[in-house]
Amino acid sequence: MPTPTTPIRHSTGKIIGLALAAGITAILALGAFAAGGGLLWADGERDADGFVNTDTESIQTSGRAVTTGHMDLQLDGAGDFLEAVGSGDIKVSADAGDGGTFIGIARTADVDRYLEGVERAVVTDYSDWFDPDYHQVPGERTPADPGSRSFWVAQAAGDGKQSLTWDVQDGDWTAVVMHPDASRQVAADVSGGVSAPSFLPYAIVSLAFGAIFAAGAAAFLWLLFRGPRDGARPEEQPTVVLPGEPSPGV
Repeated sequence: MPTPTTPIRHSTGKIIGLALAAGITAILALGAFAAGGGLLWADGERDADGFVNTDTESIQTSGRAVTTGHMDLQLDGAGDFLEAVGSGDIKVSADAGDGGTFIGIARTADVDRYLEGVERAVVTDYSDWFDPDYHQVPGERTPADPGSRSFWVAQAAGDGKQSLTWDVQDGDWTAVVMHPDASRQVAADVSGGVSAPSFLPYAIVSLAFGAIFAAGAAAFLWLLFRGPRDGARPEEQPTVVLPGEPSPGV
């Protein structure tokens, strides 16, 4: 007589193992897809020069300058690494309106001496993507034209919007926006940016891992929920022989 076909049934331990494996690989797939999507978004935020920029913020003062508070940069030897990966440069753009635009970055101590007693606006908080808080510093002194000073490590000057790029270094630094003739009434539209490497290769790798994990999760689920297979042999069951009965096959 032919042996009847029965579905192969997984043991409880195997079911739990397959379910855990499917759940873990599904979570890994979601994480990889999310990371890949985030990296694609970040790569799309880079401009043609490779900078991720803040929004433009308008800062006005009846004084002669707009400055940042001191920027205390401690790279701890990371400068070479940042340069190697295509990061670490800062870009400042500003348009001070009528009267032209001067942008400069210098040591905070040099800027403090240059603008001592000069009316100006000082940015005190720009943590929210350059959505700054700032306060007015009173003063009556007229400084020399900023372009005549030699302490700037980066500067740009001219009519309309100006931009400068600076290779970040250790120390206390201050950025300044003025008119080239140090005149009053500075109404500056200011934005900042930081150079960043292309995130596209990392996004592709992350999405590829997401696809691999998703395929693994699907495979585990298929093993867990697959139906009976035709022709499969049933699991061997122990044969109980009662006293007085012939043994099987006899």
